[in-house]
Amino acid sequence: MPAFLRSVERDRPAPLLLTLCNEHGDEVASATAPAGDAAVKSAIMLLARSEALLPGYRLTVVMESDAAQR
Repeated sequence: MPAFLRSVERDRPAPLLLTLCNEHGDEVASATAPAGDAAVKSAIMLLARSEALLPGYRLTVVMESDAAQR
């Protein structure tokens, strides 16, 4: 990858898709956030809005562009 493309990617990070799933793998809630502190705040808000968090729940974080390719 050319050096200028790597610098563009660093300057404009892809948004993150945060997804909270229950123990059965069903999506409970999701949010999109830019990288960094905003993603951490979004994750905390996602968890805080959930009515019940059980041990089997999981929070996944992927780059939004990767999620769109699935």
